[in-house]
Amino acid sequence: MVAVTGGFYFYLPPMITFVVLLTEIVREKEKKLRLGLSLMGMSNTAFWLSWSATALLFSFIVSNLLILSGFICSFDVFTSCPYEILVILFTTYSFAMAVLAFLISTIISSSKSAYTTSYVFLLTGMVL
Repeated sequence: MVAVTGGFYFYLPPMITFVVLLTEIVREKEKKLRLGLSLMGMSNTAFWLSWSATALLFSFIVSNLLILSGFICSFDVFTSCPYEILVILFTTYSFAMAVLAFLISTIISSSKSAYTTSYVFLLTGMVL
């Protein structure tokens, strides 16, 4: 069963992190909320650390939900591999996608472009 649906099953949850973070960061930039925060004294380091903490938490939650659903469906990968390794693997991949979203968000300036770009990444990865 994992051989047939594994590619989508392992790829889509981390991509949810990518899509959500990219669109939210760009929306915040588009509405100039970051400028308001910097005017109130928030440094760039604190801004990106807060987004990194959010991304790490979101990645951890998405990874645990993926592992839980894999256990419920009794996929061999999830039943034969230790939980700690699965958490590290999926959280690291999901956080790497979040960091890619941070990188792309510096280039994109509108929410529509962010949606389009994130879905291009999503669909391209699904095809590959």
